[in-house]
Amino acid sequence: MAVPRRKTSPSRRGMRRSADAL
Repeated sequence: MAVPRRKTSPSRRGMRRSADAL
């Protein structure tokens, strides 16, 4: 899935845990 690099809000971080590794 495509994830914006700069615009990751703390509230969204829970959903984007997989993107955290990237």
